[in-house]
Amino acid sequence: MSYDIEVWSVDRPDLAACLPTSAQWVEHGGAWVLERRGWQIVCGPPDAVLPEDVPEEVSVSQPGVSFLTQLVLEPIGSPASAYAALLRAARAVARAGHGVVLDGQTSELTTPRGVRRFVPETRPERFAVLDLGWWFLGGRLFTPEGLNGLLDIIEALLPEAMPRRYGLYEPPQHQLAQEGREDLAAFLLEHLDDITVLYPHRPVLGLGFSCARERFHPRHGFRCNRIDLQVEAAALTQPGWQEGLRRFWLRVCDHLDPFYAEVRTLHGYVPMGATFGGDMNTEIHPIRSRFWRGIPRELGHAVAIGAPYVDLWPQARAAGRPHGDLIVLDAGSWTDGNELTVDAPEGIRQKGTPGYTNQGGGWRIEWVSEYPETWPFGTE
Repeated sequence: MSYDIEVWSVDRPDLAACLPTSAQWVEHGGAWVLERRGWQIVCGPPDAVLPEDVPEEVSVSQPGVSFLTQLVLEPIGSPASAYAALLRAARAVARAGHGVVLDGQTSELTTPRGVRRFVPETRPERFAVLDLGWWFLGGRLFTPEGLNGLLDIIEALLPEAMPRRYGLYEPPQHQLAQEGREDLAAFLLEHLDDITVLYPHRPVLGLGFSCARERFHPRHGFRCNRIDLQVEAAALTQPGWQEGLRRFWLRVCDHLDPFYAEVRTLHGYVPMGATFGGDMNTEIHPIRSRFWRGIPRELGHAVAIGAPYVDLWPQARAAGRPHGDLIVLDAGSWTDGNELTVDAPEGIRQKGTPGYTNQGGGWRIEWVSEYPETWPFGTE
């Protein structure tokens, strides 16, 4: 029998460079072996893994884990010095790949010194936000199963998005640590179509629900359901965050089955106490919350389209990749400047782009209100 340890990491560790130099490791076919009288340790090689291969407790600990390196000590009755060498090697591999150590026998998860999920940095006076959004129909989110399924995804892949405080006004009166997830779920289920105040954890800045039980507003016309989430764009420079956010965005797509979802960078936000905000120098999102008026004229880093747009945008099917019933177009890198270059057909695009206007007394945002030429949702 053997004693097994797993190292789950964001990057592929360079075993030749990271294993303790004082030990006499020998390479055999990509794996590295440390042999001593009566015992040996075999390390690696690192294997690429799919998102569904990563244990939930590992995803919570580190975003974007993409590699697994296994270390095996034989026999299981080896002396204490062998176990000490095994742990030193595992920690060194985890540091090199920005990962965590999972003991296969005890299920204990440890993070080596120097490895952190997110390192907060001082925000400048103005900063960029990565905006993830989903637009969808149907009432799945208005059921306990649907809402709790979404919270399960948040807890597993992006725990920073779980609201530490929540309520109907500033400052939010409820605290998750005191009242628990069941109370949070009940609150959201009751107020999905109200304005709520949710305080997540950095680098997540905002989580918003703009949902409607009725598809048409008597004054504003068609409306759908929308969820949006804002993350400090600077988080993309930290290990694993881009891949972790991509996995989260796609998992929520799987759960909500949106007709449109996207990721884009918005500039010019300002810190405001425990949260953030904008002014006339802040870039405007092209879609007015849940009041859908067609595909934006300028796309961001990634989009996912479902019915009915899959059939109305054949170029997306040719340029993108299938993801369940959706088609996904992704620029690869979500850092600023890496936007999609494919355009939607003119008939399904917005009639314009929102902007500030001074007509009618005072500055205000003039939103796109007209329906595009091809409108697949009806008018009443």
